[in-house]
Amino acid sequence: MELFSFSKKSISYQVLKKVFFGLGGVLFFALCFWSIFQYQVIKRDAEGSLRALGESFQETFINVLKDEKQVDDFRLIEDFLVSKKLVAGITIFNKSEKLIFKKGDFLLLNNRGGEKVSDRKETSKNLYSIFMPIYSKASKSKIGDVIIFGYQEPLIEKFINSLTKAFIYTFSIVISLCLIVYSITVKVLVKPLEDLTEKIAKVNYSNLKKIKFEFNEENEISFLGENFNTMIMHTNRFHRLLKKSLDDLEQQNVVLEERVIERTKDVTNILENLGQGFMVFDEHGVILEDVSQAATEFFKEDLVYSNMANVLSMDTEKRNAFEKWLKQVWGGRFLFKDLVGFAPKSFQKGKRHLKLEYRPIYQTVEGKITRQVEKVICIATDVTKEKQLEEKAKREREQSQMILLIIERPIELIDLIDDFKDFTTDFFYEDGDWTLDETFRKFHTFKASFSQFRISEMVEVIHEIESKVSKWIDESGERKSLLKEAELKELKEDTKRCNDVFYEFMRINRMIIEMANNALLSEDAHEFTSIKQASQFMQKKFGKDSQVFKDFEEEFVLKKVSGSFERFESIVNEVSNNQGKFVSYVINESDLKINTDDYSDFLSSCVHLFRNAVDHGIEGPSERVDKNKPEQGKITVSFEEKGNEFFRLKVKDDGRGINPGVIREAALKLGIKSEQDIMSLKDEELLQLVFDQGISSKEKVTDISGRGVGMDAIKTEAERVGGKVWIESKVDVGTTFIADLPLNIKNKKSS
Repeated sequence: MELFSFSKKSISYQVLKKVFFGLGGVLFFALCFWSIFQYQVIKRDAEGSLRALGESFQETFINVLKDEKQVDDFRLIEDFLVSKKLVAGITIFNKSEKLIFKKGDFLLLNNRGGEKVSDRKETSKNLYSIFMPIYSKASKSKIGDVIIFGYQEPLIEKFINSLTKAFIYTFSIVISLCLIVYSITVKVLVKPLEDLTEKIAKVNYSNLKKIKFEFNEENEISFLGENFNTMIMHTNRFHRLLKKSLDDLEQQNVVLEERVIERTKDVTNILENLGQGFMVFDEHGVILEDVSQAATEFFKEDLVYSNMANVLSMDTEKRNAFEKWLKQVWGGRFLFKDLVGFAPKSFQKGKRHLKLEYRPIYQTVEGKITRQVEKVICIATDVTKEKQLEEKAKREREQSQMILLIIERPIELIDLIDDFKDFTTDFFYEDGDWTLDETFRKFHTFKASFSQFRISEMVEVIHEIESKVSKWIDESGERKSLLKEAELKELKEDTKRCNDVFYEFMRINRMIIEMANNALLSEDAHEFTSIKQASQFMQKKFGKDSQVFKDFEEEFVLKKVSGSFERFESIVNEVSNNQGKFVSYVINESDLKINTDDYSDFLSSCVHLFRNAVDHGIEGPSERVDKNKPEQGKITVSFEEKGNEFFRLKVKDDGRGINPGVIREAALKLGIKSEQDIMSLKDEELLQLVFDQGISSKEKVTDISGRGVGMDAIKTEAERVGGKVWIESKVDVGTTFIADLPLNIKNKKSS
């Protein structure tokens, strides 16, 4: 095998590499230390030789130092230099350190060998020296110094020769040891491993019983072989068990497939009998072949390979939402249970109502179910009968509530009926000019008033008319423009249809309306008519500024203003209950009295104020808790006199308040002012734009609020009686509606 050949990956190469560098490194450092020691030995021997030569001439040196004119002795020393090739030169100093003899090619040094004492040319040879003091034999006193110089080249040459021999010897040892280690490694480790690997490579299920590893010696390799033998034994046993299990599993799969087929048929039959149909669609919304007969009958078409969006007759907006839902489901980022609530929940075709439910089919990878959706089952259930029963129950419930409300508030119902009759008469037969703004506001107020009494048929038909007029306003871009001839004609046709619905309501509920009339007559209608006639008589007889008329008006005509706002408690309760909110309605008692007939239109328009307070202002319980508010919201109505001519009405809620930024965006979108004017407005000035028609802090239009019409109606009615209104608000604290109204409307008008 390539693994066991001598290559960089082989064990023998790795072992040889480590031995070579390890042993070579050790011997290299040893050789370095030896070379330093060897050089010192060679130098010491050379210096010893020079010293011995010097000692042999010591008698001559003594004679020269005693008599510096001994020519024979000087010649003898010169001959000594010529005969001894190792000696480079000699210098002799007397005891006064005066140079008396010098011979050789070198720089002249003092007796200490440390300072240059001659300026002769330098030698190119490296020298070493020994220092010999000379003593007199008789007196034993020092009489001079001798310095003998030797050449270093012979020493270095001798050292290099010794070092070369040592290196060759060391390298030979390293190579020999590496070869020995390599051969041992191959024999003891590599060869057995190679044999073991070859045997392992031959192992397969067909020869498990034949393969056995045997080794003569007991070592790590034999232990490894024994472990392989044990593993092969267990593998052989596992193979037999696995084969038996696979055979059993294959048999069970056959039985299970037959059961699945039978149960699928049973489930399909059950769904068909329950009136449920199912269809399976993919990530593109395409319905696959798994479609039940009931589903085909529900939709009256061949559903296979149709798109769910087409089958459910989705418009562009719903189709886009459905496609986004498909991407999220197959994207796998969110759980299916968290997304299923955004899928279409129902479908209506003609009188048939279908309830739609969805179940995911997840992908399976290697027998394990993943979180990735593969297909989705849509289960359609025919709930037409249940829907009909629900609608019937809803109508009966609304009828019951309507009757109770009429009994509780008969005067308001009779006033509403009279007002609607007067409006339709004026609209049909008078030639007055009707603007889009005025028409829209009228229908919007009537819708809110009929909604108070749960008269749903009137609310629905008026809502259609209101939506149509709203569309005309958007198209024209001018609220104050007059109705066009074609629009007026179409609107009269719609109003005629609305009138038909109104009189049909009157016919069906004739008895309850008569009850309201009788209750009105029996309780206070006669008294009211008499007081009204008496009031007109006394005003004509005595004058409206007379004390007699004022006393009569105080006693019989004027009523507490706080009592006029009790009617709105039912509206607050109704809207809050429908939205799951808790709201308390508080009227601060006041002795202030007014003639409520003069404020009837203003009071009727205030229905928008309280609907907005609950719908726009008061938060849901959980949101209020998050803001550290009590779960129950609060709406407070208070009154105070402002001098002799006006009184102030305040309606305060502790809700989310009005965000000036939202009002600014709505104003820019509608273009009621130039962008420069709107951007220059302060926050408190922006808040007052809620009284402009079309401005609303709520994005979604509902049957409760959101069209931006109600506050405009309140402002219009307040100004008609000579008053003014404004808003104060702080985000997450609440909103306060304030109206300054005249105490005597007739006086205010005349002035």
